[in-house]
Amino acid sequence: MMEKPSQEYLLDAANRNSTCLSILDVNPIGKTCSLHYPIQPFRPGARGRFYASLPSEKYKNIIAYYHQVHVIKDAKKRTIYPTGNTALVFRCDHHEPGAYLVGTPTLPREAEYVIPGCDYFVVLFWLGMGYSFCPIPATELTDRSLPLDELLLGESERITERMVLARTFQERVRIFERFMEERMSLLQEIPDNLLSIIATIYRNAGYLAGEALESYPCYSERHVRRLFEKYVGITPILLKSIIRHQKTLRALNVEPKQDMAGLAFQQGYYDQSHLIREFKRFQGSTPTQFISEHIRMR
Repeated sequence: MMEKPSQEYLLDAANRNSTCLSILDVNPIGKTCSLHYPIQPFRPGARGRFYASLPSEKYKNIIAYYHQVHVIKDAKKRTIYPTGNTALVFRCDHHEPGAYLVGTPTLPREAEYVIPGCDYFVVLFWLGMGYSFCPIPATELTDRSLPLDELLLGESERITERMVLARTFQERVRIFERFMEERMSLLQEIPDNLLSIIATIYRNAGYLAGEALESYPCYSERHVRRLFEKYVGITPILLKSIIRHQKTLRALNVEPKQDMAGLAFQQGYYDQSHLIREFKRFQGSTPTQFISEHIRMR
C-alpha cells in the first residue's frame, strides 16, 4: 500500500507570521537540522499558485521536497541558482509538455526549459541522490538539463502525461511517488562513504579556511574527487561554498535586516566583503539588492 504523502503543505514561505523574503524555505524555524533544505527565490503568481511539500517517509532520504509554481506569462526572469542538488522538473502544459533532469548550476543561469504561462512540478533530490534516479555521471548534468525521454525512453512519456492531466499538486505528488515505487528496484545505491563526506562538509561549512580543513579520514583525495564527479557533479570545495551561501539565505529569511558584518562572522566568511563577493557569485546580486527585490512588504 502506498504511504500517504506528507500533509505539510507550505504556501508562500516557511513562516507567514513574520516579515520574510520571497524564497522557498522549508527549514523548520528554531530547530537545528543535520541537513538544510536548499533555498530558492521564487515569484509566485496569483495566491494559491505556489505549493511545497515534504515527501512521504519512504522517500525522505532520497527526495528533499516537492514544489509546484506557476510561471506567469510576463515573467522576465527564469533563473535557477546553485544549490548542489539535482532536480526533476515537469512542465505541466497540454500544448508543450516536458520533463527534464536538471543538474546544479555553478552560477545563476537561465532555465532554458521554462516557458512562461505554465505550471511546473519540481522534485528536488538530496545531494548525490539524483544519480540514484538515473545512472549517468553527475558531471554530465552540471550547468545543464537533459530531457527525461533521452534517459528513460517510453517511461518518460507516460509519467509526463499523467502529470499534465493531474488537477492538483497533491495528486502530482502521489503520481510521482507511485512512479518511484515502480522504480525502487532499479535505483542505484549511493556509497555510504559519500554520504559521510557530505555530512562532514555540512558540519564544516561555517568554518573559515584553516580553522577546519576538509579532511576525510581513510579516503584519498583522488577517491573523494571521483565520488563527487560521479554523484554530485561539483568539487567538495565548491559544495562547501554553496552550502554556506544557502545557510546565509536561510539567516536572511529569518532576519532580513541584520548587520552584514555580524552575519559574515556568523556564517564563517573572512569578512563582509567576502560574504558580498560570494553572495553575488551565487545569487547574481548583493545581499542588499536581494533583500530589496525579494522582501515581502507589509
